[in-house]
Amino acid sequence: MDKQINPISEGMNLRVSKEELTRHQKIGARLNLELIGAEHIKEEKTMHKAFNLCRDFASLGLAQYKHFTENSVLKYFCGHQKWELLLRVIHSSSLGEVVYKEKLSKKLNCSQKTLTKYIDECIDAGYFVYLDPTGTKITDKRIINIRPSEDLIVEFVNYKVQNITGYLKFCQNHCKIDIKYEI
Repeated sequence: MDKQINPISEGMNLRVSKEELTRHQKIGARLNLELIGAEHIKEEKTMHKAFNLCRDFASLGLAQYKHFTENSVLKYFCGHQKWELLLRVIHSSSLGEVVYKEKLSKKLNCSQKTLTKYIDECIDAGYFVYLDPTGTKITDKRIINIRPSEDLIVEFVNYKVQNITGYLKFCQNHCKIDIKYEI
């Protein structure tokens, strides 16, 4: 996401209607841009930067969506229930916790039947594996621990790294906070 010359450029506040300026002020008053050092965008004279900020947020979102939906591993998890399942399995695995179907069914807002179907599909596709938690041996034979596969972890972390780098570049372009981002 490079800085671009936008058709909506500096001085646009002099070319728009009073209604549009009022709209900009009303929206700006409700934004929490100070949390990222971008409150300067709320000013009338920098109205063009607000449009660029929205454009770049949308561009980041579209790039993330494209990466996610075109990724052969991650695209299975499209949809909020499957995404939450993925996050809970990775989170529990990373903590070395035991995670199994019955435990997940209490946390996810879906039926036991649906959850079982999702997990079985993930096992069959190689996204999840049955493996004891790190540092723990399960002695109860009724509990079958679920962990993300190596390929799933790699794709998930790479996806998140791509998101972070996009947002770091975004912050460099729009925020008045000192970010030293070098590759």
